Amino acid sequence: MIQVSTPATQISVKKIDAISREPLSDVEFMVTESNGTVVGNRNGKYVTDSVGTILIDGLDPNTTLVIKEVRAKSGYVLDDTPQTVK
Repeated sequence: MIQVSTPATQISVKKIDAISREPLSDVEFMVTESNGTVVGNRNGKYVTDSVGTILIDGLDPNTTLVIKEVRAKSGYVLDDTPQTVK
């Protein structure tokens, strides 16, 4: 699930279990702009916290982001389908 605040200067990504709907911590995502430029100061890598969330702020409202899961939580299957957010 991806939630976008208005104006879209920040986005919140929440990873949840598809069956139990419980949040999943320790899931890693790669976040880039649509042109491939990495976002943030961690080479585009973000890891969900204890409530299954990452928050990316300081974004230009005109930026299109591509968010892709790159490491699943232990015991889960990786969903590497890129999600685009504008």
